[in-house]
Amino acid sequence: MILASNLNKQIFIEREKTLIGYFLAGYPSIETFLELMRMCDSANIDILEIGIPSSTPYADGKIIRNAHKLMVDKDIDILKLLKKIRKRTNKPIWIMAYYDEFIKNKEYKKYVSENVVDAFVIPDMEFEERVAFRKNMEAYGIDVLGFTDPSMTSKEMCLCFEEFCIVYQQLYSGITGE
Repeated sequence: MILASNLNKQIFIEREKTLIGYFLAGYPSIETFLELMRMCDSANIDILEIGIPSSTPYADGKIIRNAHKLMVDKDIDILKLLKKIRKRTNKPIWIMAYYDEFIKNKEYKKYVSENVVDAFVIPDMEFEERVAFRKNMEAYGIDVLGFTDPSMTSKEMCLCFEEFCIVYQQLYSGITGE
């Protein structure tokens, strides 16, 4: 299996180690967010992981949940922000979102059609559906991350590593940031 995104391929070929920066889209303000993205271009951050604000960020701790609430209430145009970032950077852009609010309702399709994403990070997607989604996204040059966690058997983890080039390995089960 090979990576679908050319930008992801380039990063993983050129670097022995990668640094991924996570940012919630538009947080704390659109201006500050865009300035942070500009600063990342000259910093040692290799990949920009952009979180899509969620009304139910159940896997996140209090601080990140509060940031999500603030951004959902602002109702910003995330696609417009990502288009600006894509024009300014040659770094891969990964989108982190929750299944119900992004995949199930087909919201992801507009990001695919606008060519603003190199990978999808969807922590709450079932394995079989994630595999099918990865296969579908390959045609668009977009990678989909696999996920493992401590509750999985060795067999389940091995299957994940066989199916996905990039795997998010959770070191513990529970809410992030707590």
